[in-house]
Amino acid sequence: MKIKLALYIITLITVILLLSTYFNYYHSGEIIEYEINNQAKILTSESKKSINAFLNHIKDITYLIAKDDAIKTYLKDNYKNKKYIEDKLLNYNNHIGLIQALRITDLEGNIKIFIREGKILSRLQEFSSINISQKNFFKKILESKGETVLLSNFERGKLPETTKFCPAMIRTMFPIYINNQRYGYLIINFWGLKIGEFISKIKPEIGFAFLVEVNLKDNDRNGIFLFHKNKYYEFANQYNTKYYFQNIYGDKYFQIIKNNESGIININDNIMAFDSIYPYKDKNQKWIVCTVLYSSYYFNILNVLKRNLFSILSFSIFLSILVSLIFSSKFLKPIKYIKNALNIFGSGNLDYKINTSNMDKELKEIADSIQNMAQSLRGYICEIQDKQKKMELLNRLSSIGLLSAGISHELNSPLNSILLLCDLLLKNFNNTGTINIEDIKAIKEEAKKCVEIIYNLKLLDPKYRSSDIRDVIDLKDVIEKIVIYLQKDFSKINFKMKLESCKITGNRTLIQQAILNIVLNSIDAVKECGKININLKRNNNMIILEIEDNGEGIDESILGEIFNPFYTTKSPDKGMGLGLSLVYKIINDHKGMIDVESKKGIGTKFIIRFKVYEDSFN
Repeated sequence: MKIKLALYIITLITVILLLSTYFNYYHSGEIIEYEINNQAKILTSESKKSINAFLNHIKDITYLIAKDDAIKTYLKDNYKNKKYIEDKLLNYNNHIGLIQALRITDLEGNIKIFIREGKILSRLQEFSSINISQKNFFKKILESKGETVLLSNFERGKLPETTKFCPAMIRTMFPIYINNQRYGYLIINFWGLKIGEFISKIKPEIGFAFLVEVNLKDNDRNGIFLFHKNKYYEFANQYNTKYYFQNIYGDKYFQIIKNNESGIININDNIMAFDSIYPYKDKNQKWIVCTVLYSSYYFNILNVLKRNLFSILSFSIFLSILVSLIFSSKFLKPIKYIKNALNIFGSGNLDYKINTSNMDKELKEIADSIQNMAQSLRGYICEIQDKQKKMELLNRLSSIGLLSAGISHELNSPLNSILLLCDLLLKNFNNTGTINIEDIKAIKEEAKKCVEIIYNLKLLDPKYRSSDIRDVIDLKDVIEKIVIYLQKDFSKINFKMKLESCKITGNRTLIQQAILNIVLNSIDAVKECGKININLKRNNNMIILEIEDNGEGIDESILGEIFNPFYTTKSPDKGMGLGLSLVYKIINDHKGMIDVESKKGIGTKFIIRFKVYEDSFN
């Protein structure tokens, strides 16, 4: 019996080892290949995003400088106040590290002001006017129409007074208009090394990345490397070399990246992911970001496993024989006791005692260890349960503390006003025997505020139905009254409304409160001066209300939490964080939907959707 059992175990273990080794090796290769492709895609995508962000950034810089009224005045007034403009552009050069040079030219391409690397060249006595009308990038801007930022070819510049090439640069060009008439051009050189940084973050032992240009309009630039780990490969058109992509990696692969937006190819036994960038908004001229990952680096583990497969199998079979013999002769019965104990522990009975009377020393130690682990686990579970109870208590206390802080402030102000007004009434009555009606009205208003605070808290109770009252409500009328009311206190804010007559059924007071809360949030976001656009329209059987501001915006990380009760970025003296949670509840109880879109520094838009009143609350 023991011999048969040993043979069965040996055969079974051997077969399992062979199959598991084969399948693990095969599937490991597939997983590694998938991970290489995925990582290459991610790295390429990140590089593309970074480069596009850089190009947009330098365009924004160019646009902002070109829109300086002082530059327009300089061109319009026949180049007066030249020193002032030179100093101003020098300041831009000194404070924006990306800028290598700035130039202002007239319509014929004559450079009037020239700032380069922190020096005002146009102020030097030996400076003579340079005409760049024959430069390709200048011809490009002459052909442009309207105010738009154009990009030159990415290349190594050459200074007029030298024969050596500068580091890689890219120019932005902008025509300056005054009253729809061109007066000159702003040309800015930006250091291009930043683009190289975006694609050079890969560790050398893992792989490398490069940037290549596909240009169907200029054959000299078609296939040139803009950045590469081997610097000799870069800008073959300017250095008169043959280091083009099609010459280095083959025309077959060049046709693939030229004719496809993105993809993954096997090149020289390595994985290369590529993606396209269109800096010139022209399908005939694009940049290709390429990321090459060394397959040998990732498959090294599998190669080691493959080389040592026979040794691993031999050792495993020998070990299985040894284990099976020992197992069959000594451990079969004691292990059954241990297995039974583990099943009992697994069912939740951690107080069970393992019978170790017939076990060898080693198995007894294992059984004792398992017994100790069960006892430790039991204690650990009790400790976790105790900590969970404490955490729940602390969370409740924290919520109560937050609620108390908000309620304390909200009620403190009107109650203090009531006490003060009562003292004034009593004093006035003792002195004159009369009562000031206005003070009584003020006390009543402050008391109503207290009632409203309690009512707002009541709205958070899910048992309270805020939409029990059903009136036919014209949202256009509600919005117009809210804006008229707010314009009295916020006259500097620019309200723009485009409203259609749209009706729903529900509680007019609550709907008015919800819309007012959102508009007040927008007012708080735009500060004293800003724009708030309110659009109300009907689309088939849906009513869409959009309230958009150009305020500070909301961080994307907290966008999903703004409707939670008590959530607020303000201190307790600015609010309890109940406003938007009440808005959400009111809209939801009226069978509506509310969404929010926001970008930090740009603004926020709330979008509310209702069914028209004929179909509401069916």
